[in-house]
Amino acid sequence: MRRRSFIITVLTASIILWLAVSTTELHGQLPPGIPRGDVVVVTAAELGRIPNPEWGNIWVPGIPSGITYIFEPFYYYNETESNPEKVLIPCLAAGLPEYSSDYTKLRIRIKEGIYWSDGVEFTSDDVVFTIQLINKTDGFAGTSFWRRWLKNVYAEDKYTFIIELKHPNPRFHLMQFTEIMAAGSLRIMPKHIWERVEDPIRFPFFPPVSTGPYKLKDYDLNGYWFLFERREDWYRSGIGKTFGKPKPRYVLRVYYGPREKELIAQAKHELDFMEVDVKLLQQALTQNPYAAGYRIGWPIIRIDAGGHGPAYNCAKYPFNITDVRWALTLAINITEVDIVLFEGRAGICTFDAVSNPFIRKIFLDLYLPWLRNFTLPDGYKPFDETIPDRIAEWAKAQGYEIVGNIRDLIGDGWWRYDPKKAAELLERHGFRRDENGMWRLPDGTPWKINMIASADHPLLSVLIFGVADQWRKFGIDLVVETLPAALMTKRWQLGDFDVAVVCPVAVQTADIWRHYEGYHKTYYKPLGEVATGDQNRWINDEFSELLDRLAGIPPFTPESIRLGFEAITILVRDMPWTNLFFGSKALIVDNYVWTNWPLYPTNWYWEMLYWNPVWTQVMFVYIRPTGNVPSSELYVEYVKVWFIRDVPSFIGVDGASYGPYKVGDSAILPKNDAERFITEGLASYTPPTYIYVTVYAEKNIPAFRGVDGRSYGPYKPGDAMVIPKDDADRLVAEGLATYTPAEITEIAKTLSDIVKRISNIETSLSGLIPSIRTELSNTISSLENSITNLKNSVDTLSNQIPSITTTTMAMNIITIILVILAIIVILRKK
Repeated sequence: MRRRSFIITVLTASIILWLAVSTTELHGQLPPGIPRGDVVVVTAAELGRIPNPEWGNIWVPGIPSGITYIFEPFYYYNETESNPEKVLIPCLAAGLPEYSSDYTKLRIRIKEGIYWSDGVEFTSDDVVFTIQLINKTDGFAGTSFWRRWLKNVYAEDKYTFIIELKHPNPRFHLMQFTEIMAAGSLRIMPKHIWERVEDPIRFPFFPPVSTGPYKLKDYDLNGYWFLFERREDWYRSGIGKTFGKPKPRYVLRVYYGPREKELIAQAKHELDFMEVDVKLLQQALTQNPYAAGYRIGWPIIRIDAGGHGPAYNCAKYPFNITDVRWALTLAINITEVDIVLFEGRAGICTFDAVSNPFIRKIFLDLYLPWLRNFTLPDGYKPFDETIPDRIAEWAKAQGYEIVGNIRDLIGDGWWRYDPKKAAELLERHGFRRDENGMWRLPDGTPWKINMIASADHPLLSVLIFGVADQWRKFGIDLVVETLPAALMTKRWQLGDFDVAVVCPVAVQTADIWRHYEGYHKTYYKPLGEVATGDQNRWINDEFSELLDRLAGIPPFTPESIRLGFEAITILVRDMPWTNLFFGSKALIVDNYVWTNWPLYPTNWYWEMLYWNPVWTQVMFVYIRPTGNVPSSELYVEYVKVWFIRDVPSFIGVDGASYGPYKVGDSAILPKNDAERFITEGLASYTPPTYIYVTVYAEKNIPAFRGVDGRSYGPYKPGDAMVIPKDDADRLVAEGLATYTPAEITEIAKTLSDIVKRISNIETSLSGLIPSIRTELSNTISSLENSITNLKNSVDTLSNQIPSITTTTMAMNIITIILVILAIIVILRKK
């Protein structure tokens, strides 16, 4: 995207000057044209420099892209919400997913009125097209997944799509359509662009088109920064309709290089949100009085849901041997690594990633007893639950105040540091040490391990050296490579490594299947082929079978928790990777330009992370400007209202277009506009309540929209209608309906006839002679039949119309009286 206008040229040049292109220098002067108060500046450390900034085809794996602030999901899963019924938040979706009774069909309705950033409406056709294209195209991320599960996908109507599955799966929406912190979801392609593409794998999708509230405005040709601008029609995005207007007009995503440069930038209020090495945490907090860490109190850092550690290439010898993987695990002193690298603050992966702070309490009573009794095949017990106590003792000795249970803060324990046992496991398979104490393979050649990690990842780039140091002490020769993020991803997917220090899995919810499904044996690829799942080539039939069983069980149920726990015991036993620490993020925000960040626990309204921009965008709706710096924005407070009268289109105080709205619609509006509508009796801050009554159509009534916003009709004469009272009164006043059903009139007529016949009986009785007794008996019998038929008619009507219960009771009483009267008359004449 090349801007040719003078203003954009100046803007681009200014940003280049500000960042000095290669970011080798930092300048305090902001680019002309963008007041500091208009832009939130966020680190792009997890991406590093983007080699090809004009690449937006995020569906092709292994090629990094800097455009991801433009997408949004169907659902968000909000971990900070305590009410389980409110955890799943529809964004692009209009409501919760609907499954068939056998969980083989999924229906999702999308919100109406969402538009792509180029002005084309977003519909179910875009969703169907995206899924079909991924499913049929070799080389896309997700192709293997969709081929495994998809039977059919089609649009039921303009705003509804249906997915038919090959196998039952009650959690499919969590896997493909829900954003759960760092765990992404399906990104939808604009059909009107992609349907003209001949080669979807090579198509750059640049400049990109999106449904999100931000669009790409400019970028650095060297791949160091990307500038996003809030759309003028932000209210036609899923996030805009769901959460409201993002406060910053611009988002600047910057890669500064070394963390020390980010530290300098934030001290000068040029970087609002970043992550530093734990060793730099205290410096970041003390040099800037406006800086704040994620957590109040020790350990200050944010402990994430993802486990981090060495993942073994199980398709390569000797890492295909379980004892070898366990030997390498027992050769690591995690207490030492934590203290040296992270000042004891890191969260420990006790039971793989399942013991993270978000779901630990759900599984604790299952995994802790199991770990205490777990043994290797020879009976050795490797679990050590004293490690947190040793770390706590060290932290207290450094002067840190630890409030609360140390296990709640950093974890429940880890594996013993036992080099002697590790040596025993290796020797069992023919390994031996040479005269220098270095390990040799069974064939006598020196054992040299190639280790790789991302140079741009703040934790992994440090952890790789901590692990390498432990293994060198144990007598293993290593080649350690820290790689640019793009190259690291490529080698990880191709299997071009011996050991990769990575985050193999992040477990944000108690639904194990959602997070470990990528390690099903279905996703195995031979070395040299791109694997988008099971990248370390571990195959375990028992694990895959448990995942298959889990897939058909509703998530978050006791049975799914139990089976999920069993699956992780298999993984722990096999040790395809050795997760040491959860993502222990030294996140720092600067409150000088923006405030109201979601800090734990006092303001924890959203999980704070920067490495998934689709997640981060929601946070931008809630942060607030401080007013400390100039801004061109008129900041407006937004509120949600419900309309109780029809309202035509209007321009809000923020200059945006709204409406039209019908009765029953809800919308997020500027507070000034909302209060005006409420004053005029057109809207309410609370959902309206309606009284519903039953009326009966006397004439044909066409379909109409009720005062509650729902559609009713059409109706024919005699039809019963349960509708809002305001609508009922209107139809009655117009002579189209009545509150009295036609059956009531017929009953009244029948009662009159019965009374007349009783009068005739009394007259007959006064001059009764024996010769007509038989005729009278027949008359009474006929009368009883009439009464019985009347009672049956009333019973039928009472089942349909609750309002005539009293009439039914009266008919029963009359029936009894008349039958008794008839019996008395007959007996008297006998």
